[in-house]
Amino acid sequence: MSVFIVLFLSNIVFTGIPILDTVRGPLIMTILFIKGPVVWWLVRSHITGDRGFLPWPHIIPIVIALIWRLTASGDIVLIPVIAAPLWGLAYGIYAIRDFQANRALFIRGKAHIWFLLILIMAVWVGLWSMFNFLQAYLQYRILPDGVGMLIQAIIYSCVTLTFVWWALVTPDTYLQSSQSEQSTSPKPSDFDREVFSRLENIFGTEKPYLDATVNLETLAHQIAVTPRELSNAVNRCTNDGFRAFLRKKRVGHAQELLTNKTCQDLSIYDIAIASGFGTKSTFNESFKLYTGMPPSEFRRQFKEAT
Repeated sequence: MSVFIVLFLSNIVFTGIPILDTVRGPLIMTILFIKGPVVWWLVRSHITGDRGFLPWPHIIPIVIALIWRLTASGDIVLIPVIAAPLWGLAYGIYAIRDFQANRALFIRGKAHIWFLLILIMAVWVGLWSMFNFLQAYLQYRILPDGVGMLIQAIIYSCVTLTFVWWALVTPDTYLQSSQSEQSTSPKPSDFDREVFSRLENIFGTEKPYLDATVNLETLAHQIAVTPRELSNAVNRCTNDGFRAFLRKKRVGHAQELLTNKTCQDLSIYDIAIASGFGTKSTFNESFKLYTGMPPSEFRRQFKEAT
């Protein structure tokens, strides 16, 4: 939802709706600053399952830049203005990196087109803002008046229409969170317990969750049920979604490795890969989400205790 709020404000500010100049400048800068972190956090939340708000360390620079913009005078007021699109573009690039590293997860959840459009929007706004600043700095209109606004309106319209089309085609992408919450209320049936028991048996013997490419479809096929039946069984028997259940299993395996004296020479990255995580950053965030501390701190405390 926060992404759509930021996109909506962007449309208002950038498409020329009358706003006082004293408000327009700081508002544009704030949007350019916050859009990148919000998009990055949206991607990270989908990967790690963390439903919390954007962590405060990512907001502090935005607040500092806004105060600077409102209180500074002279040429130094341009510093946060220049930094804003660069800041958003940097977060957009990081989000693309995380998206690329975990693209199989997004494709399995049928959310790859939705996220890819948001990433394109974030990078486009950063590049377009730097282009406009370059025109102003050179005092030369590279594009004729009106052409730039037309290009921007076309990009926003195409992305917005694609969002609407994708929402109609795959509504589960947008309703996934609410469906997951609602699925915790039904009690598991005998069939759900049977399916979940089969899954636990496979997890106990073959440990397929240690494979970073494992997905709902392959596991459902392995235990001879449909993906929806397996998803429902996990939801009703654990009150967790399938991805959250998978992450817990992987974090549990990582804890075993971190506390195994024969594995103390393994790096955090090696443990992340051995536990079924695609990247070290995803592992660190998931581990901290379920244990309250990063894996390096968990290992340090274990060593001190023993």
